[in-house]
Amino acid sequence: MKTPKPVPSAPLSTLTEAELSSGLERLLSERARRLSANPGDMTSLEASIEQEKSSLGASMMSRVLSSKSASEDGKPRSCAKCGGRAYVEEKQRARTIRTLSGEHSYRRHFYRCKGCRHGFSPIDDEMGIPADGCVTLEVERRIVDFGVHDTFEEGAQRFSLHYDFCISENMVRRVVDRVADALEEVPESVLQEH
Repeated sequence: MKTPKPVPSAPLSTLTEAELSSGLERLLSERARRLSANPGDMTSLEASIEQEKSSLGASMMSRVLSSKSASEDGKPRSCAKCGGRAYVEEKQRARTIRTLSGEHSYRRHFYRCKGCRHGFSPIDDEMGIPADGCVTLEVERRIVDFGVHDTFEEGAQRFSLHYDFCISENMVRRVVDRVADALEEVPESVLQEH
């Protein structure tokens, strides 16, 4: 039996959101069909699906970060601190962060303001990635939740039960301390509103 030749298709970048969603739905239906052919018990099925989610999320995050890095133009920017002109100090500076889809390394330009000497990465700012630390705001939020409801050691242990990577007791302490320090800077009237 001959294997059918793949039908040429339009470049993915030309597809509408509806066409992409339809293609993804077809892919998911096929993955579900294959899993249902030999699902094993529910625990095995859940583990398989979680692994697929994790792999897909990690792949998508890496691709988005790579795409953002490739789109940087190196043009001067306005400094968010003083409004002065900031220029690229270091092209493609490496950074590693932990996200809900795992640990990711990416490169981005790092700018320095000529006036106030403030340093920043427009990609990090645009995407809401904290300048300090090695976790995203969403991971930070979850670490704080574990850290304030348990000892730091138990919080780290419980975190690894819920997510695909482990964190240390020290990371829980550092994140909780950093968030607490930031909250001390917020006026009490603002905190009472929330």
